[in-house]
Amino acid sequence: MSKSRNQRFAECFGELARACKKLRALALEMEETSENTPPATTAATTTATTAANGMNASVRSKRYAKKKKIPPPPPPLPTVRTYAITFVHELPVDMLCECTWGSEYETSFYQCMLHLQLRADRFGNQWVFDKRTHRWCTVPRERIGEVFKKLELFHEDVVEVLNQFKTLKEFTGYWGREDKIRPGMWSYKRRKCILTAKLTLKTFTKFLISTHKKLGSLRKKH
Repeated sequence: MSKSRNQRFAECFGELARACKKLRALALEMEETSENTPPATTAATTTATTAANGMNASVRSKRYAKKKKIPPPPPPLPTVRTYAITFVHELPVDMLCECTWGSEYETSFYQCMLHLQLRADRFGNQWVFDKRTHRWCTVPRERIGEVFKKLELFHEDVVEVLNQFKTLKEFTGYWGREDKIRPGMWSYKRRKCILTAKLTLKTFTKFLISTHKKLGSLRKKH
């Protein structure tokens, strides 16, 4: 069935809105990386400073050279390690095929998007799984807040995708996935739980604590 001109305009606006949200998420990630990266201290600057001090010391007389010692160069700044926290799904429709529709949507949404990459305890400690070393590493609480903001943006995309289609036939006709989205999932009650869901940091923290209990010891390799 051919789509009307207004329907094509509506789909184009929807794609533009999702693109803008992804650009916003990318900008947040770039800002986060720039904040975690320490200011560069080049070896050339340190070498030049040491050489200049040495030349000045050789010009001074021995009497003043003994009294005034050249200060040692400053120690190098510690390297700040950053760990990539990537979402499992890039498209909202793929997440919808895996998550639970209904009252348990929010917890299922976190599980589908993170797949046990983050954990936290009830004392306010957070860890992320480092895929390079296959160990859990501590991360600041601010990083958890940044991840939650990106999850909120992704959830907005999910709601927008569902709002574009009134029936399951229209949805599968556009996206496919007939074998993943069953008629029972498209019931008004279950869709309403997703459309009206408001993600909260409190529920997200509870999810991370439950994940911490489920995974067991931090020293265990995965």
